[in-house]
Amino acid sequence: MAKYTIEHICGHSEDMQIYGPTRERQGKADWLASRDCAECYARKLQAQRAEASAQAAAQSAAAGLPALTGSDKQVAWAESIRAAAVAILIPLRDKLRNPPRALSAEEITAQSTAISIVEAALARTSAHEWIESRATIYDVVWLKSEVRKQQEVMA
Repeated sequence: MAKYTIEHICGHSEDMQIYGPTRERQGKADWLASRDCAECYARKLQAQRAEASAQAAAQSAAAGLPALTGSDKQVAWAESIRAAAVAILIPLRDKLRNPPRALSAEEITAQSTAISIVEAALARTSAHEWIESRATIYDVVWLKSEVRKQQEVMA
């Protein structure tokens, strides 16, 4: 272990403890020098996240979706999560509204249920709910599962 003074690409200097075999330390020091310091990296990452959140909020507003509620941090995070879901849910809803063929009575009922499920998902305004469901994959499999659950409740 040895201390190195690293002159980062951003212009800041840091004294850093570098561990490992002696022959590899200078390489690691050079690599660290080619990167921003921790503070500059964190600021850049925060700016990128804020920009992505603002773009997602603008897309949501353009799509006519309601504003999210929650803390500023929750809303910023949830906007990006919702934007990814909306990119799938809106085309899915549009496809459901315009089926390629005539549907049977049973299929019309399932279609109606599916559309209401998609619209309910799009209408969610709680940033907390979007964050909690961030692992959900909004696809046809998800929708079929939700329709089945809804039909079981009605039966």
